[in-house]
Order: sequence, then structure tokens, then C-alpha cells
Amino acid sequence: MEKILIVYESRYGATRQYAQAIGRALGCPVYSRKELPAGQLESCSILVYGGGLYAGGVAGIRTLKQAMENYPQKEFVLFTCGVADPALPETVAAVRRGLEKALGAQALDRLHLFCLRGRLDYSQLSPLHRMMMAALCRMLKRKDPRSLAEEDRQILDTYGSRVDFVNLGTLTPLLSCLEQP
Repeated sequence: MEKILIVYESRYGATRQYAQAIGRALGCPVYSRKELPAGQLESCSILVYGGGLYAGGVAGIRTLKQAMENYPQKEFVLFTCGVADPALPETVAAVRRGLEKALGAQALDRLHLFCLRGRLDYSQLSPLHRMMMAALCRMLKRKDPRSLAEEDRQILDTYGSRVDFVNLGTLTPLLSCLEQP
């Protein structure tokens, strides 16, 4: 039985990069959610799930929710990956609110949560995501500039360009959590 299994959903590559780095550091198997072999979840005692943040939700979160429902004896670790700065309390609060809606408060209390920063390259966005970002920027531009949060200013400042906040060094707390007996 594998102790740790890593499963991820990544649309643009940052979440995959973090998942693979965790797998290398711990010497454990890593699978994309879509390529997870049947029966593989049964073979671990700790499931690490990584998902990108999109419009307040975590990509593929249903996979984690089903695993939590089907395997109540397992330990669960979730890492999210988005461009919002997790050093800002409001960023983590927003992630937690979304997770509470998706998983329920009791399930959220059962997992270890780590919020990481990813990357955004507008040239790589799907048409839907490009449209959503354009609408968000239009909305933010209508607001009083003094009322904008730091995250809002960053979105406006980087709109249309490429930003990369991936930092494998930010995995240290997650790895420490998993390395404890």
C-alpha cells in the first residue's frame, strides 16, 4: 500500500509543476485526475489533491469530495494554485469560503489546506477564461481606485500579459506536514 498519492487537475501547468515537485520530494506517485488508474485511491493512506483556482472554485474538486466521502479513514491534503497572493488573509478566506460551499464545513475541517501561487499567461487562456478576465477587469476599472484591494490592482496591472509566481520553495510547509509520522 502506498502511503501518499498525489492527484492534480491542471489546466495551464502550474498545479502540475507543484504536484510533480511534491512527488519528487517524497518519492510518491503523481497522477493527473483524468489519468488516475481505477482503484488507485484505495492504495494510499494520504491523498494529496492539487487544483487550480478558477472563478472561486477548485478544478476537479468533486474528485476530492468523493474520495473524502468514500474513504473517511484516509488523511487528505489539498493545495490550491492561483494567481491571487495567499499571503493576503482575504485570499485564503475567499478560498476557504469556496471550499466550504463545495465540500461542506465538516469536510473542510478534515483536510490540511495549502494555498500556492501559480501563473497566468493571457495568450494561453481558453476563450472562456479570457472572456471572464476581460469582464473582471471592466468591472474593476469602474470602481473607485482607492477602494481596490491589492489583488484587484495586481489584476489590472498585469492584464493581458504573462505573470509567473510559481515558487517551489513555498512547498516547504506542505512537505513538512506530509513528512511527519
